[in-house]
Amino acid sequence: MTVSLKIYDLSVPEDLRNLTLELSDGSTVENLAYECVGIDGLPYTYENIIGSAILVNSSLAAPATTLNDGDKVIIMRPMEGG
Repeated sequence: MTVSLKIYDLSVPEDLRNLTLELSDGSTVENLAYECVGIDGLPYTYENIIGSAILVNSSLAAPATTLNDGDKVIIMRPMEGG
């Protein structure tokens, strides 16, 4: 199945902020997080991703959330500074 991934994080290279991923049917947000760790140039660990706000089709998602073909996933990393 195919899902689109949008990452809101300025530390991520611009060409990696909008991706299309091929995942196995029945994959979860947790599976997606593991896939992201393997993307060359993406400066994330599994913990970074799971510790982010993750939305699937505009709804907050837990790691166990099952993904479907065509889902739109957003990862929003916490912001720091002041």
